[in-house]
Amino acid sequence: MCFVVSCTTYILYFTRRYLLLANLISLHFHSFSFITGMLVFVLDSSGSMSWNDPNGYRKIAAKSFVDALIQGDRAAVVDFDDYGYLLQPLTTDFQTVKNAIDRIDSWGGTNIAEGIRIANHQLISQSSDDRIKVIILLTDGEGYYDNNLTTEAKNNGITIYTIGLGTSVDENLLRNIATQTGGMYFPVSSASQLPQVFKRITEIVTEPIDTDEDGVPDTVEISGARTGLGTIVYSDPSNPDTDGDGISDGLEIGPLLCALNGYYYQTKSNPKKWDSDGDGLSDDEEDELGTKVYIGDTDNDGLSDGFEISIGYSPLHKNFDGDSYSDKQEFEKGLDPYLYDKTWYEHIKDILAGATCGDAGEILVRHGLLAERTLKSFGYLIGQIASGFIPFSDIRDAVASLVKLDFAGVLTNLVGFVPGLGDCADIARTLAKFISFGDECINITARFIVHKFDDWQNVFKHSLLSPIFALLCKGQDNFDIVKKAINENLEKTLKVVAEFAQHNNFEKIASIIKTSKVKFSITQDIKLENANSVIARANEYLSKAGLRSANVFAERVAIESAYEYYTKLGYKCIYKAKHGVKGPDLIFVTNTQPREYLIVEAKGALENSKYPTVGESRLFSNVYNPKTRTKERLAQLSFKWLSTNSQRYMNKVEEGMKELLGEDLGKKEFTEFRELLQNKGQYRAALFYASQNQKIRWDGGFDKFLEQILIKDENITSFEMVKMIL
Repeated sequence: MCFVVSCTTYILYFTRRYLLLANLISLHFHSFSFITGMLVFVLDSSGSMSWNDPNGYRKIAAKSFVDALIQGDRAAVVDFDDYGYLLQPLTTDFQTVKNAIDRIDSWGGTNIAEGIRIANHQLISQSSDDRIKVIILLTDGEGYYDNNLTTEAKNNGITIYTIGLGTSVDENLLRNIATQTGGMYFPVSSASQLPQVFKRITEIVTEPIDTDEDGVPDTVEISGARTGLGTIVYSDPSNPDTDGDGISDGLEIGPLLCALNGYYYQTKSNPKKWDSDGDGLSDDEEDELGTKVYIGDTDNDGLSDGFEISIGYSPLHKNFDGDSYSDKQEFEKGLDPYLYDKTWYEHIKDILAGATCGDAGEILVRHGLLAERTLKSFGYLIGQIASGFIPFSDIRDAVASLVKLDFAGVLTNLVGFVPGLGDCADIARTLAKFISFGDECINITARFIVHKFDDWQNVFKHSLLSPIFALLCKGQDNFDIVKKAINENLEKTLKVVAEFAQHNNFEKIASIIKTSKVKFSITQDIKLENANSVIARANEYLSKAGLRSANVFAERVAIESAYEYYTKLGYKCIYKAKHGVKGPDLIFVTNTQPREYLIVEAKGALENSKYPTVGESRLFSNVYNPKTRTKERLAQLSFKWLSTNSQRYMNKVEEGMKELLGEDLGKKEFTEFRELLQNKGQYRAALFYASQNQKIRWDGGFDKFLEQILIKDENITSFEMVKMIL
């Protein structure tokens, strides 16, 4: 690691703060286990230092930094002014390093290029691949620089962190040097901010002590993290989810950012409150739904987010259907927030237009004789369908109730009739034609299918339903592949298709399934026999772990249900993850030879929610890769989450296997699993939903998850989705 420091006029005015900096650096370094590296201190020895730092406080800080190094590190010292000088080559003798720091003078100009050139040469000539090599450049002025030095550092794995002190620095240069080499640029307006900068760089270039592995160093959890609002939030360093809301403390506290007034954490939610804004939704639920964790009414419609979810409204849209009523007004009037609320006359007009115009509606629109809004309305669809098997006089009587503004009653009257077998073909053709009018009609049709599926089984089982299915999939070719992939179980599948269409991602899902060579299947609405036992085990787990979040309970119920389900199918469970541990929830093996592995990601659902505890953020993990020193976004059903940081994550797997199977058998199973991982073996994968909530539906980030599992992961041989009702 190479440390380039150019101290400036501010140091004279902040001598006490600079002494404090030295102490903070020393204390902070001793609280970490440093990844061995090579450091070259390159201190600016320009003439301004003779009056800006007459007491040599920059030397005191640098020597305190040296005192914090550990065995295995090597350090060197370079000073630069008009030229660069190697005062001490790389050495493990830290006392000689400090002696060299004391020899730094104050004379000449500022030649940044010479400092970096000598630092690069030291690191490149004596480097090894397993050591970290870093340059930290601190300067308050502008000086000569050669951009080829940045390229040289980048090509040799040297990371450069730059600090610009004051207003006279070349920010573009410093930012460019840092960005190209994988470092960071830190603007500092005064020397009083240097302690925070040094602390931040320490965290970046070292491996901090993180007992609960939530991504937040213990020191930050104990001393508190300052948010952008200036508040301090605390968390438990021994619990990865302090408030038990289902989101790790690391995700809630967020990344550390640099601003003009110092550093702050981009806090997503309060790690000590399961419901940060008190709207009735846990922070985890808000994360899944996309609502704001610090604002109880995200869409500002007068209804809290939690209340809107409980009654089936959208907390993200003040007026989802775009009519003249806000969601609160729709609630007070008993209207449907997802339907454009027209006047009673407009509703009558839509339904009667559908009943009288039928297939001619499209022609009438082209000639300006019928409004396109009318053609693409729910009322037009209902009227056209009803006209096929309901006398027009009955339709007229039904719409008469609209005088009382009872549109819901009209729909009930019209679609309450059960069509005969002879009407099925016409209805299927009508639905297919309606979908072809545009994407907005897909949602209307899908909603109609879901609403009437149970009552109109004879319609939806009809062979002429294929055109509807095809259009919902946006293409006959896609329909064929999807229909085959889900085992042609039309009765169960149609609901899934309609729901996917509502989320506007079905086209991508169909394309993924078509492209993938992985066997894909859906198993719906399985009933778990011994649900009470599963729930009891989930409650026992939460009690022992000190967790209380409803979301965590829902996920634990899903894990225990998956354990029960696959065990009965003959699989042997060798790993069951604890809450807060990255990666899949369960690992199974077959009892037959050769053994096959099954990795399961389990998701639950709250009793009053339409959505499972799943979403894009919950299907993926941001895993730290020490080789690249970056976080990689990986699907939790992928082996890659283990291989990224094998020592950290594999230790958790080994602990889990030993706890579940016993010391000897757990060690044996872990050894075999590790060999499979190292040899990039193949395995089966499953996404398992389980809940007491019978209204639960597939949802949330599924298309992106499928893409990584079915397309990008070469190790998965089969993937199944299972939905179980307790």
